[in-house]
Amino acid sequence: MDYDGLCSQDLVVHDPVAIEQDGCYYIFSTGHGISWFSTKDMKNWKKVEPVFKQAPSWTNAVVPGFKNLIWAPDIAFHNEMYYLYYSISSFGKNTSAIGLVTNRTLDSNSENFKWEDQGVVVQSIPNRDLWNAIDPNLIMDEQNRS
Repeated sequence: MDYDGLCSQDLVVHDPVAIEQDGCYYIFSTGHGISWFSTKDMKNWKKVEPVFKQAPSWTNAVVPGFKNLIWAPDIAFHNEMYYLYYSISSFGKNTSAIGLVTNRTLDSNSENFKWEDQGVVVQSIPNRDLWNAIDPNLIMDEQNRS
């Protein structure tokens, strides 16, 4: 697979989530800085620059030594904004958090394209929590509230 341009083989990713904007499809997945790909024909995928070139500034305080390998993103479009939730964690521990980054568009050529990190949504702490803040997913109720 050629990660600097079009992928010449089937696209293989871990923890994928997909969304469509204006006839272009995007897949976000676990990877350094959040991996993502785009396509118009669902056959030829182009790797897009990672959402985060460097780990968000808050991540080292939550997960010491965090190396920007971000897990299991989930994306939603609501009120003219894309909400991309993501997990940071220490493998095998509940030293974890779910973060949120937003963007007005997924078209990296648009003047409105800019990922803006919103920071921690929820955090799990060892010896305090019996759960792990990973694998985010946004749900909406009948009144369209998240």
